[in-house]
Order: sequence, then C-alpha cells, then structure tokens
Amino acid sequence: MRKIMSMFCFLILLAGCSKFLDKKPNQSLSVPDDLSDLQMLMDEVNKINGEDPNALIMAADEMYISLQALDAVGYLEKEMYTWDPDEVFMVDSDRWVWGIKYSHIFRANLILENLDRIKRKPGDEAEWKNVKGQALFLRARSYFLLANIFTLQYDPATASTTLGLPLRLEADFNQPTRRHTLQQTYDRIIADLKEAIELLPDRPLVVLRSSKPAAQALLARVYMSMRDYENCLKYANDCLAIKDDLIDYNGGEGIAQGGTYAFTRFHPEVIFESLALPASSFYYATVDSVLYDSYNDDDLRKTMFFAGRSPIVPFKGNYASTAGSHFSGHATDEVFLMRAECLARKGQTAAALTDLNHLLVRRWKTGTFVPFTAATAEEALDLILLERRKELVFRGVRWMDLKRLNKEGRNIELVRNLDGQIYRLAPNDLRYAMAIPKDIIQMTGIAQNPR
Repeated sequence: MRKIMSMFCFLILLAGCSKFLDKKPNQSLSVPDDLSDLQMLMDEVNKINGEDPNALIMAADEMYISLQALDAVGYLEKEMYTWDPDEVFMVDSDRWVWGIKYSHIFRANLILENLDRIKRKPGDEAEWKNVKGQALFLRARSYFLLANIFTLQYDPATASTTLGLPLRLEADFNQPTRRHTLQQTYDRIIADLKEAIELLPDRPLVVLRSSKPAAQALLARVYMSMRDYENCLKYANDCLAIKDDLIDYNGGEGIAQGGTYAFTRFHPEVIFESLALPASSFYYATVDSVLYDSYNDDDLRKTMFFAGRSPIVPFKGNYASTAGSHFSGHATDEVFLMRAECLARKGQTAAALTDLNHLLVRRWKTGTFVPFTAATAEEALDLILLERRKELVFRGVRWMDLKRLNKEGRNIELVRNLDGQIYRLAPNDLRYAMAIPKDIIQMTGIAQNPR
C-alpha cells in the first residue's frame, strides 16, 4: 500500500505540473503490488471521469456568452470562445488540457507496463484483462480528445503528412518528444480500442469504468470523426447489440422527480460517464437562440434540456446531473444517431429513419410524435444531422462534427458578436487545431500548429 500511495502522490504532482513532457519520474516509486493497486489508479474518478476538455464546448456553436460575462470570468475562457489563433491555452496547467490528458496517458502507460510484472494468480484472468482494457481505453480516449483540440481534421489523403500528437507508449520520460503524424495518431487510437474491446467485460461494475460497449461507442465516434462511416456503422452495431437502452422522457426510469436537473445519475442510457472540466462561463451561458427555436413545443427536450426562455436560457439537461460540469461521456442515444447517420449515407433510408424515430418517439410528449419521413437518403441525412445537434447539445461532440462536416463541404461558419466586435471562424480554418501551449513548445521544441 505504501508503494501505491507513492504512485498516487506522484500522479497528483504530475497532473498539477505543466511540464508533463519534461519531468523525469522516479521509477522506484512506480511499482504496484497487485491488480487491486492498478485498479485503484483507474478508479480515481475525479481525474479519470472528471477532466474532459471544456474547450470542445466553449469553442462550438451551441451557446452564447455576453462580453460582460466573459470579462468577468477571465481571459482564457474568452480566448477559447473567440478562437484566439495563438493563445487559447497560453500556459498549460492542471486547469486545462495538455498536461491533464498526458498525465492520464502516463497513468495508462504505468498500468500497462506493470501488468506483466505482477505475478499472475489462478482465477485472476478476467480481472487482469479488465484492468488492461481499462488502461487501453483511457489512453485511446485521452489521445482522441487531444486530437480533437490540437490537430486538424483527419483526411486520409493527407494524414500521413499532417501533424499529429506526440505519442507516448511508455512511462519512461527519457524518450525524446516529437510529433507523430495524424495517421500514426489515429492508428494508435484505433489499435488501443480494438485491443480493449477484446479484453473488457460486457457490463462494468459501474459506468464510471469502461466496458466493451464503451470502447465500441468510442471507436464508432473515432471512425465518425474520420468520416469512415462503414467502420462507424460496424462498431455502432456492435455496441447496440450489447446495450441499446433508451429512456422515455415522458417519465419513468432515468427521469428526475423535481430538483435542478432533468435526469437521474447513472440512468440506463449512460454507457460511460465522463464530465467536462467546469467553466465559469457555463453559469452565464445561454443556448444559441436558433438552436433553441428549432425544438418543437411538443419536443420534451426543449423543457428538459433548458430552463427559462429569456434573456438567458441555461442548460439543465446534464446526463450526469452535476453542477458546473457537462456530461461528455458515451450514451446509447449518440450510438443510435451514429448508426442512423451511417445508414443514411449508405442509402438505406428506411433503416436510418427507423433508428431516428425509435429515439425521437421517446423524446416527444406521448401521442404527439409523427414519425419522420424522407423522400431521399440525403433528406434523411439532413434530418439526422439536425436531430444529432439537438440531442447531443453540450456533450462536447459538436466541435468534432463541425470539423468533419465542413470537410465535406457543408460550409458552416461560426460568428460571435460581442457588443459589435465580430469574431469569425471560417470552415476548415487552421484554428480548428488550437495552438499548443507556448510553455510546452518551449520545453519540448515540438512544432507549433500552423496558424
């Protein structure tokens, strides 16, 4: 136990240190005694499940924050919101992205390296596989979130020459730091998740731990971000074959009975719970007015997701039912929407609409929903993309969607008007790969993203 406490102390120090790629840990402090020690490292939920990047929400087009509110909450959140080309994360720290996610990657590597050093005991095969699968899931998910923020949109034609992330696959900090290609980055994410799928159980002890359907849902999301819709469909199907629960917003299991939030925690749709880091701006944010007005009055999401009408319409539809942090994990509603989109792209209009209507009938007031129809697959796709935006609001996936959809020519321009000062983010702008913190560039010498 003394050794595992030393590991915890080191990881706490590491998470609070911006010099992640510069520190050399004392490996003598990193020798756990058994599988339960390694599982303890995966069960520190405030870190593993509570440190997703809020920049993916701040930078997208789902909310509006006034200039006065931005000035009140601080410089860095304003830079995220207005897409500063150079200083979105001027200096990284335990409050932001780079250092946090690389500390998670170090944790995963530490677990993976020590698994083979622990003497195997009869009957511990399932536990050993589960711990390894969780570590691989953590590493893959950390790299994927970093790629969403710090790399350009994946394009198979250019990925082998586009800058990706520094890939750390060992806990040894003596390895030189260099940026791998975007192709190598996504290859690693996919390889880790495919291996994790073979190791993880169908049902986790609690959804704060990863599982086979969690890895399948994440891999489907990864392939969707790559616009590899055939593989996205495969893993969405695999996930839903194990877990396809949907709750009915009209009442019953998963619906909160009074209180601040609309949903109970750990309800049946949640596959893996994870939260975006709190942001002061979230308390002052109102939903984008065009998005809010797109909900029909009989659509229960309009009142379950949002409180009030004007001037501020705060979000209350958090699937984790927590203050200040938005759910950014994986749930079955997203997987149904991924499958529906992939089917529409394959020209299977009827099957795509079956999935869409299967979801939406549970979102509208009982007896009011008229199943959606579409004359063409393209029309069905447009319906699904709109409902995806409405269903997954403030989940941290819209930024990924903007990148991939603009790569397909949808030409979605983002515009902020802050007391007459106009900020624009053009489709496929280089700022979709946010600037790496300057202190990381100075310490490691890695290349900055093109501006």
